[in-house]
Formats: sequence, structure tokens, C-alpha cells
Amino acid sequence: PSLEAEPSLRMLDRLGAAAAARMAASVPDPLNTPAGVDPTTFAHASAISSLLFTEEGFTGNDADYDDPRNSCLNAVLDRRTGMPLTLSIVFLEVARRAGLRADGVNFPGHFLVVCPSVSARYPHALLIDPHHGGTVLTESMCRDLLDDTTDDDDAWDPEIGRAHV
Repeated sequence: PSLEAEPSLRMLDRLGAAAAARMAASVPDPLNTPAGVDPTTFAHASAISSLLFTEEGFTGNDADYDDPRNSCLNAVLDRRTGMPLTLSIVFLEVARRAGLRADGVNFPGHFLVVCPSVSARYPHALLIDPHHGGTVLTESMCRDLLDDTTDDDDAWDPEIGRAHV
């Protein structure tokens, strides 16, 4: 109840401003963009990931996953370590402040971020795992993550190309 939210909000604002500057300086590279993904969206999301996970050092806390501080946004911002949900919240809030559309995805046993396609020309969304350094996930990586987090062999539906949720 005595938590002061302002320092955390100021940090998110600072990170959002830095991400906006990096996005503005980013150059879309269609040759190094996943197939079917908008190169500009990929460049912008990559700029945010680089800022958060390389420069600022945010990381998933696999060594002490159950540490309660991994669930507190203010502690995650201070310590630069957290769990999938809180690291996704950091990514989402920085992206929102920088002007990149990103949404949360409640994947079975994990939490991810998706940057949806903004053009019919690029039919695929960009799926990002903030807990693992902002990794861009492919379909096979999603299947592996699903296998790691569930014992349900029928959880992936190949006809619709996604997990049953």
C-alpha cells in the first residue's frame, strides 16, 4: 500500500522514449525478416528487444523462478529480472510508449508478446518471448515450448496452426 508508483512509471517512460528513438533509427531489412512478417514491425520490435534485453539487461529469472519479487513490476524494473508475465508487461508498456502495437498472449504455461500484422501484405504476426531475451518464436519453437509446459500431446492443433487455449 505504501508503494510509490511514480519511479516505476518514470522508468517506463524513459525506456519508452529510448525505444522510440531506436525505432526511428532502425532500418527494415526484408532479407533478415521472418517470412510473412512486416519488416518495419520486425525492425521496431528488434530495437525494443535490443534495448531491454541487451542494453538494459532484463532477463528471465530461471535460477529463482518462485522469488516473489519476480511478480512485482517495481522490483522487476529495479532488478532487471522477472518472470514471463512481468517481463512481458515491461515489453508491452515500453512498446506502447514508443508507438509499437503489441499485445499479451497467454500461451499454455508461459506468457508471450505478439506484434500483430498491420498489413494484408504481411500475413504473419511476430511472436516474442520476453522471458528468454526477446527471442522471436517460430512455429516449431512454439511447439517445443508447448511440449516443455504441458503433457498434453493433443495441445497443438496442426489444422489451425496454434495451441488449443
